[in-house]
Amino acid sequence: MKELNFFLRFSAEKEIKKESANERINFEQNWSSCPEICKCNEKKKEITCSDKTLDSFPDDLPSNVESVIFVESNLRELENVSNLLSLKKLDLSRSQVQNISKKSFINVPELLNLDLSVNEFSSIGEEAPFSVPKDAFENLPKLKTLKIGFNKITKINDDSFAGLEKLEELNLEYNSISEIEEKAFSNLSKLRKIFLNGNSLHSIPEKVFTWMPNLNTANLDKNALRSLSKKQFTKMQKITRLHLARNEISRVSHLNLANLTNLEYLDLSYNSISRIDYLKGNKLFNLLGSPFSELQQLNHLDLAENELKIIPDVFRQNPGLMFLFLDRNRIEVIDENILDPLWRLATLTLSNNQINKIHDGAFKNLANFYYLNLSRNSLKIPTTGLVNPKNIGTSYDFSENPWTCDCHIKEFHDYLQRLPNRRAVDIVCAHPDHLRGRNLRNLTASG
Repeated sequence: MKELNFFLRFSAEKEIKKESANERINFEQNWSSCPEICKCNEKKKEITCSDKTLDSFPDDLPSNVESVIFVESNLRELENVSNLLSLKKLDLSRSQVQNISKKSFINVPELLNLDLSVNEFSSIGEEAPFSVPKDAFENLPKLKTLKIGFNKITKINDDSFAGLEKLEELNLEYNSISEIEEKAFSNLSKLRKIFLNGNSLHSIPEKVFTWMPNLNTANLDKNALRSLSKKQFTKMQKITRLHLARNEISRVSHLNLANLTNLEYLDLSYNSISRIDYLKGNKLFNLLGSPFSELQQLNHLDLAENELKIIPDVFRQNPGLMFLFLDRNRIEVIDENILDPLWRLATLTLSNNQINKIHDGAFKNLANFYYLNLSRNSLKIPTTGLVNPKNIGTSYDFSENPWTCDCHIKEFHDYLQRLPNRRAVDIVCAHPDHLRGRNLRNLTASG
């Protein structure tokens, strides 16, 4: 009899477990229980809710949902996102969230993308109201993107992002951050993008970026940065985009950009910069927009040893520029009027490029020209306006170009004859063959 009772009880328990499993499977696959105020897409495994009446996180969502978007709701408190073991994206932006508990994300181990933007947080890593508490993210080992911009955060503490070792993008834009502790990002070695624009930073700890060797984008626009340490960016060798516009930086030589060998985009517009000499030796192939706009005091710019193919049309708002260095790029043509805004330009160096054509009048408005270096290019025949007859005081270096010394070079020859010897480096003919190696200045009409 005991054996029979045991068998019956075992069979009943087995049947109950089977029914429970079936119910769970049916619940996962049957999305008919979707909350009325939400839109549920079973095919995409996505639930979207946008309603001010939503004041708590539903606990009856399908457990196989992968994307939950609760925007413009009235959550305020986030206690626990329960048992959504397949969840990959959670968007709680614009939901008036004020507090998150340490256990809020304990049951979403697959989460990749978390958006907490436009809420009411004032701190991260602190046990206080309106805070994301310390270790709140420790149960999110796979998270790749965290957005927490447009809140009221004032400080980033050490280990604020503990547990996010695989994070690749961190967005903290438009908070009120005025302080970042040195080890705030110490565990974010995988981070590729960080957005700190629109905050109140006056300075940044010297080593704060050293923890992020894979960083390729850093946006620090619209802060109050006055200066940056020479060691600030020494470990950011993978950085390609660096945004520093609308700060209070006065001199870029305080930066050490020489190690940023992969830098492609740098925006320093709307600062108080008077000298830029650390863009030399990078891989800039274009300067988009107006990266130097409103730098009215800029007088020295060194863009040598980059990958520029043209002289960029970005100087129209820099009429005070006096020294421009473009040596060792890949420039082929100097367009007419490209330098017209630079009426104060005194020194222009373009040596070791691939220049084969200079449009007529390219230098006609450079009334204060003092030194022009076009050596080691591919110039064959000088065009009208290569030299300005009014600028007898200008020094030139046209050496090591494959000059063709025929009748087309007469005007150029006559101008050189009027220059003092010290004003022009010797120009040697490459063509025709019978004049190869001859000094142009020494040629007569008969050769």
